[in-house]
Amino acid sequence: MQLLGTTGIDWNRTYETGQYAHFWEIAHPSQELVGFLTARPPGDGRTAVDLGCGTGSDVAELARQGYRAIGFDLSPAAVRIAGERAREADVEAEYRVGDVLALPLPDGSVDLLLDRGCFHHLGDEDRGRYAAEVGRVLRPGGELLLRGVRYTTFPFKAVTAEALAAVFPAAGLVVDRVVPALLTTDATSLEKNVCLLHKAGAAVPATGPGSAA
Repeated sequence: MQLLGTTGIDWNRTYETGQYAHFWEIAHPSQELVGFLTARPPGDGRTAVDLGCGTGSDVAELARQGYRAIGFDLSPAAVRIAGERAREADVEAEYRVGDVLALPLPDGSVDLLLDRGCFHHLGDEDRGRYAAEVGRVLRPGGELLLRGVRYTTFPFKAVTAEALAAVFPAAGLVVDRVVPALLTTDATSLEKNVCLLHKAGAAVPATGPGSAA
């Protein structure tokens, strides 16, 4: 497993030095996740996984909402920070060092996947592998809530409907919605797309007027 991302960022160094706080840190659950969860029933022990979890705020929120919540990140420093914060908040969540291109999870074992800013750092050569892993670990009807920048400029690769269509259908996923929004961090905001996909199979229930499924 390499700590250097395909768009050239040394992830572990940014956490060890504290630089992450000036760019993508979000010390509270993301607004789009809160809205998504509001439109769905409680987790009731279902498995939710955050791909590239950083310091773990979204994972902690999943745990609060009743999911078996797991976060993966390439950076051991990020995982350490996330675990410390979860303990301080008395939240039962699991954080692991792991590569989203080779997840240590059984086939069809995940109900919900989150990605807030991981996919948009993957180069073209890795996006197909990412999609294949998502398709492998999601159960039929399981969902991926994916958020990423809408344009390509270093260190980002655009997350658009066209980019999703290029890799996810081959992995068995259906693109349900792509909605423009702002990706807000503690320090800045970027134009992004919020994307909802699901694995073909069992129907995904819509619950309430805020549902994007």
